[in-house]
Amino acid sequence: MKNVIRLLALVSILIGLLWMLSVKGVFSNPDAMKSFSISDTSSITSIIISNNTDTTLLIKEVGKWFVDDTLLANPHSLNNLIYTLNKVSVKSPVGKQHSEQIVKYLKDNGVACKVYNGNELLKSYYLGSFLGDSVNTYMVMSNPSSSNNRHYQPYIVEVAGYNGNVALHYTVEELYWRNKQLLQYEEEEIVSIKVVHMDSSLYSFRLKCSDGMYAINSIMDSTNIVNVDTASIEQYLTYFSGLYVENFMDEVIYITDKKVDPLYELFVVDSRGVEQKLVFYPMMLDGEIDWNRWYVVINDEQIATVLVYKFGKLLPEVSYFLN
Repeated sequence: MKNVIRLLALVSILIGLLWMLSVKGVFSNPDAMKSFSISDTSSITSIIISNNTDTTLLIKEVGKWFVDDTLLANPHSLNNLIYTLNKVSVKSPVGKQHSEQIVKYLKDNGVACKVYNGNELLKSYYLGSFLGDSVNTYMVMSNPSSSNNRHYQPYIVEVAGYNGNVALHYTVEELYWRNKQLLQYEEEEIVSIKVVHMDSSLYSFRLKCSDGMYAINSIMDSTNIVNVDTASIEQYLTYFSGLYVENFMDEVIYITDKKVDPLYELFVVDSRGVEQKLVFYPMMLDGEIDWNRWYVVINDEQIATVLVYKFGKLLPEVSYFLN
C-alpha cells in the first residue's frame, strides 16, 4: 500500500514538473512573450479592427489619425489602443485541451486586428473573451510564423498595470473612435459664417471675412449692415475654436421621426473652401423642451447632443454686431 501511495505521489510530482516546464518554456521564449506587441508604434500607419458584421479603419495621415479615412479620431481612445499594441504581453498559455476550441471561438465571435506600416503587415491576430470568462482576454495569431509553431497557440494576455479586459480597447464601434471635437477654427481660417434663425429671418445674417476686413449682410433683404462693431466680430470669431459635442448618436432619422422643427442653421466656410453645416434642434425632456441641450445634425449625416451654453454663443442675432 505504501508503495502505491509513493508511486501516486511520484506521478503527481512528475506531472507538476512537466506543467511547470511547459509554462516556463513559454515565458523563457522571447518570441512568445512579444509575439503580440509592437515595439515601434511610431511606424504604425493604419489599423483595421473587424468582426463578423462591422469593420473600423484607423489611418494616420500627416501626423493625424482618422476614422474610416474621413473623421478625426478621438485621441484618448486612439492613445489607449496604441499603448495596448505596445505593452500587450503573454500572461499565461492556454492548455492544449482547450486550444482548438478557443481558436475557433475567437475566429467566429472575436475581433480581428491587423496593424500596418504602409503596405507591410506588422501584426495580425484574433482576440476576445471566451465563454464564461469576461475577465481575461485571449489572443491567437492569424498569421503565425511557420518557423515557430508556438505562435499557433492561443494565450491569455495582459497589459501591465491595467486590470480591465484588454479587448475593450479593440472595439469596432465607430462612435467610440470618433473625435468629439466639432469646431476647431483659427480666426484667420474662417472665410464666411451664415446664421439662420428659423423663426425669423430678421435676426439672421451672413458674415464675410477677408484679411481682417469684415462685412455683414442681412439674410432677410441682403443689405449690408453698416456701423458694425469690429471688436464684437473679432470676439465672435474666437468662439469657433475648441468646441466639442457631448455625445454622438446613431441615427439622424431620430430627429425626422420626431417631426421637430429646427431652431437654427449654421454654415461655416474655411479658407480651403470646405463648408460645415450644423442644424440645431430642441431636445425634449418629459414632454418639455430641455433648455440646457440641443440636438445638432452635422452635414446632414451625423447627429450629436451639445450644451446650449457652449454653442448658443455661435448663434447671436445680427444686432449683436451693431455699435
